[in-house]
Amino acid sequence: MSCREVDLLAEELRASAPPIIHQPLTFGKTGPLGLYRKTDQIFNDRPVYYSQKSKLYIFYQKAQVGKRADGTWGALPDRDKMNRWKRYYYVKETCPAISFSSATQGFSPITATWRTRDGEVLKWTCPDPSKCPERKVKDPDEEDLEPVPAGWKDPDFPHESSSCKSSDQDKEFKWLRAYELSRNLSGDFTATLFGEGTEPADACQGAICNCWLMAAISKLAEYPGVIESLFSPKEASLEGKYEIRLCKEFTGGKTEWTVVTIDDYLPCKYGKPIYAKFHKGKMYVALLEKAIAKLMDGDKQRGRLTFEGKGTYASFFSGGMNNFAWSMMTGLYGYTCYGPPHGEDRAQWQALENLAVTTDPSEEETEELGVLGAGATIQEVELWRCYVKFQKMSGEGPEEGWVPSYILGRRVAKRISKFPWHIYVPEPFEGSYDAKPVEEEWVWEKMMEFDKDNSLVDVSLTYRRSSAELKQDGLLGGGDGETTMTGGR
Repeated sequence: MSCREVDLLAEELRASAPPIIHQPLTFGKTGPLGLYRKTDQIFNDRPVYYSQKSKLYIFYQKAQVGKRADGTWGALPDRDKMNRWKRYYYVKETCPAISFSSATQGFSPITATWRTRDGEVLKWTCPDPSKCPERKVKDPDEEDLEPVPAGWKDPDFPHESSSCKSSDQDKEFKWLRAYELSRNLSGDFTATLFGEGTEPADACQGAICNCWLMAAISKLAEYPGVIESLFSPKEASLEGKYEIRLCKEFTGGKTEWTVVTIDDYLPCKYGKPIYAKFHKGKMYVALLEKAIAKLMDGDKQRGRLTFEGKGTYASFFSGGMNNFAWSMMTGLYGYTCYGPPHGEDRAQWQALENLAVTTDPSEEETEELGVLGAGATIQEVELWRCYVKFQKMSGEGPEEGWVPSYILGRRVAKRISKFPWHIYVPEPFEGSYDAKPVEEEWVWEKMMEFDKDNSLVDVSLTYRRSSAELKQDGLLGGGDGETTMTGGR
């Protein structure tokens, strides 16, 4: 039988606490919560951590702190112990807290649960000390990591407000290297271009109107190796020079590829990119966005795009569609639409419950015309979103108007005639085209063929309803546009 001193056990537990901890989540102007290193200081038997950048300590608190009966503020000895980790500018039992963990007996801050004000659980990492050495000479206003060296700078894309969208020109921002941003946000302090591979969640839109581009990147990210094939080099470059292959001509049977050369400097504010965000520290979306911005030379007055390689982030204001972005990254042009014709042979519907009949729901103001009775049958005249413009065939209610087919995600009208599938094979940006009727079996056979071959298939949905209206209809989304389902190969 042997006995161990309690303080010796505490010493071993302190030694087992990681030397470095990191929390990459960002909050407002403070930037990353940062890198905390274990100090030689001990408080309440636990190690104390310190962040050079935020000037904050993380230490263990035992006492309950609050206002005493005499009106003073401090420890409350008659209350239960807190036993939690807290974060503040100095180490003291009775100091306030910027943030704190849940109750724990652990000897490391990362063994406790930390949450944001919104309830999100913070995920800490324990970086390899060899990958994040301390600065030899510390700057009190910077992170304590050795800085990333300056990289190659593209003379055709200057690091100034003229390269950004117009509304950014009066804002204060810095151009930071994607290599450094990736290193600080990857979780293991290793800069990464593609991480463990591309995935749809990588495409996170920033403060610019290019959702159509992010949608295309998100869809293409599902196909391993496709986006990677556009980049040279295919690993994070310390030099910061990338060549990205893009297609600038994909109409009229022509396909012309070009190579866009960019540096990895990005406009940032509070240490975060203004435009495309970094998911798991991956750089490729932000760099691909920059390359496409440079390739597109937006002509706002004429409302079109040219591809002279002299564009800026402002080029995105000339607009675009996700099949347009899809073609730039794949070289595939043309697309196929499957759906009902916009003419004769419209579908027949039956109301599943009493439905309010209104005038055109696409207008800001619509007038109620009456109630279409449950069981009534109608002939579709026009289809817009989940609304059906009709002429009544049988049942009670107005002879014509608009009714919904879904309300709050619940089906309230069903199609009772065979779906009149048609196929459209237009050339991009070439105007109108004719629809040809096809059998439903043919459509699904074609879809299965795409799936079997693992073909590149782009399915797009745009709309013309506000976010509030779409939620009311039980659908997701926001913004304006038209409803179109497209597929490409």
